[in-house]
Amino acid sequence: MPHNDAGVRNRLDQQVLPGLGNLRVRELSVGTIERHLRLIAGKHGPAVAKMTKSVLSGVCGLAARHDALERNPVGDSGSIQTSAKKAPKALTPDEARTLLAELDADGSALALVPSTTSPSNTTLVDATLPCADEASGNRMGSFG
Repeated sequence: MPHNDAGVRNRLDQQVLPGLGNLRVRELSVGTIERHLRLIAGKHGPAVAKMTKSVLSGVCGLAARHDALERNPVGDSGSIQTSAKKAPKALTPDEARTLLAELDADGSALALVPSTTSPSNTTLVDATLPCADEASGNRMGSFG
């Protein structure tokens, strides 16, 4: 559910009313809602479609509690698919050395990295970065 009234109002104004505002509440079906949510997901992305689904669920739930609908059709609609996130990639030793060299060369970049020792610490990230084991070529995935 959008976290505030402005978010709910925005979803109503931007997604719900333009696409479904010409229908009567009793004309809302699972199929109509699913088609509308797929259109929104394709046009604006899955996050906006999920928020819109949440707002529609609240509207239809209220209508069902007031007997304008027999049940909430949003509850029977399918889930909104999101794309799979890419797995994190560990740096190779060469990539780590290149990154460290670039950070050492750019003093303003180091100012953005929090220091655990002192503000003058310019070796904030050193050879202890979790990267590929140089001897075996194996990648390590956690800080040690």
